[in-house]
Amino acid sequence: RRSAEECNMPLFSGEYGYELAAMVPWAYYRHRVDKCAVITEGVEGSKYLYFFSKRHTIVHETILKKYTVELNRDMWLCRIFPCRPGLVPYQTKGKLRRRYQDLPPGNPFNNSRVHRDDMSFPTSRWLAPPFKEFYRRDDVARTFVKPLVIIFNKYTVEWGEQPVNFIPLGELREILTYLTETYYVVYVRLESKKLEDTDSRSCRFGDKTMIRAMFPESVVVLDDLLDDDVSPDGVNLMIFSLAALSDRFVSVQRGNSVVASFFGGMNIILAKRGAELTEGDYTYYHRFSNATVEAVDDERELVDRVKDRM
Repeated sequence: RRSAEECNMPLFSGEYGYELAAMVPWAYYRHRVDKCAVITEGVEGSKYLYFFSKRHTIVHETILKKYTVELNRDMWLCRIFPCRPGLVPYQTKGKLRRRYQDLPPGNPFNNSRVHRDDMSFPTSRWLAPPFKEFYRRDDVARTFVKPLVIIFNKYTVEWGEQPVNFIPLGELREILTYLTETYYVVYVRLESKKLEDTDSRSCRFGDKTMIRAMFPESVVVLDDLLDDDVSPDGVNLMIFSLAALSDRFVSVQRGNSVVASFFGGMNIILAKRGAELTEGDYTYYHRFSNATVEAVDDERELVDRVKDRM
């Protein structure tokens, strides 16, 4: 049997949501439709996005700057070692982390950004990977006495300003009080420096203290399921494994709303500000997994929508 031709996908270290929406489905299309052995690489935390990859490499270091230095016989180096005058290339390296980056040429969106509405969504070279099918374990699902809801929240600096897109404590408490009558809840708000997305610096927030005090038996904070030294890839594996067990999600603008749309069922998104709203992104999120995706721009409307839909 002839082995499949290898396809090397470009390294992407931009926003997490961009990678999920464009880069991963592009690579999966090459795997399933073009029938090639996909070779991928990415930042820490990207391993389980590419479960179908023949070989995925985590890149820890990147070239930050390239420049040249002109050597001459008066330089201190040339006084110690024999050196030939002329231009010498130098480069500085640094840790590779997520920061804003345009999508690479040739991507399915034919654009540097993912922002668009459903009518202008790409019709070729894009195929969403079946995360739910791959990560779901029915034997674990059968142990749940009540269905599972996953809430993704954040409380981070946005556009260099105070947090904007987040579920406030009062509304969060009300949502949890309602949901825990019928569901188990897993609460996810990532704070690890290794998992920050571009400028998403976390701020102090009293959510987890409140949850542990008020909902000790019915709500699990993701942090409490993880070892202290867990890697970013280990965190994402836990999130994907839990999400595969759920059909109900509450999320907020940016990358976690994309994650929550890849596992089917219902995803209610709070988005008060962002290009996703002005460009109509949420109208195409259903394509990630045939999910029902609804976006609201007000905290009170979020509470009402959760009570109406779940």
